[in-house]
Amino acid sequence: MKLQNFLAAFNKELYPEEFEAWEHGPVVPDIYHIFKFYVSNPVPIPEDYKDLKDYFVADECDLLGDALRVFSGFVAWELRELSHEEQPWIDAFNKGAGNLIDKKVIRDHFKVKYLK
Repeated sequence: MKLQNFLAAFNKELYPEEFEAWEHGPVVPDIYHIFKFYVSNPVPIPEDYKDLKDYFVADECDLLGDALRVFSGFVAWELRELSHEEQPWIDAFNKGAGNLIDKKVIRDHFKVKYLK
């Protein structure tokens, strides 16, 4: 969840999917349905995994690495609680579960919060 927010701060989409405000936080439904059977257990690294540098430029790799170092220590429920403190999710969820979270709102919010 938090990684999505960091990615939105780049002013460039690293993937096109939309985020929805679900009860337990922001979700990309297509990604959720791929990984939902893991529930809150760790997702194993796929055998065909390639290094991040095969997909992203150096600055993006640095940001992703930082986000992974910071947030990989949290359990699912802690990430959920963190997401519930962020205004883009709060605003979208208050309009009703499943509402889209505007990417511009996410980007603007996290630029102010993290890219001071």
